[in-house]
Amino acid sequence: MVDRGCGTGYWLPGYLEQARAVIGVEPDSSLIETAEGRDPRVQVLFGSGRVGSAEHIPLADALVDVVHARFAYFFPPGW
Repeated sequence: MVDRGCGTGYWLPGYLEQARAVIGVEPDSSLIETAEGRDPRVQVLFGSGRVGSAEHIPLADALVDVVHARFAYFFPPGW
């Protein structure tokens, strides 16, 4: 599963209870380090110099079955 807009990754370890693999996507570089440290089994995209956007996630089509974006809309750009 992909958590689009994972923020600090708080929910990422919990998703592992139901998903075989979890990928967090977070464009805010100030949140990436915390998200990456949540669980070594979780991959976080757009951190450590990686760049991208929620519209252009560097994953192959049909790679994941679920994309979760529940918390992605809370904070507009520049918040």
